[in-house]
Amino acid sequence: MQARMTTAICALAAAMAATMAGSPAATAAEVRVGTEKVGAVAVSYDPAALAGEAGARDLLTRLEAAARTACGGDPRNHSAWRTTPDLVREAFRACRRDAVARAVAEVGSSRLAVLHAGGRDGRAR
Repeated sequence: MQARMTTAICALAAAMAATMAGSPAATAAEVRVGTEKVGAVAVSYDPAALAGEAGARDLLTRLEAAARTACGGDPRNHSAWRTTPDLVREAFRACRRDAVARAVAEVGSSRLAVLHAGGRDGRAR
């Protein structure tokens, strides 16, 4: 068994700034706050396990958990939550979505890509 690693990389700074820049209510202070969190979480996996759907589902679940961690965890803990919760929530959501998409692409498994694209219940995300 040969283990490989992929990384769920967070670009919350860019996501937060881009989200807030599009909002007329955003202030320079809010954008600055948005540049605080940037992280990465390594996720190891066995490429052979991706041949089965269960292995691909397991890896997708772990990539989503890693993205949540890399993107700062719970958005309610962000310092801008009290003043702009909708913007913070969307920035964290975008960060997680982008981190998982990059990790899935890095792994290069068609089964994993199909699961990611179709969602866990088969509907498009």
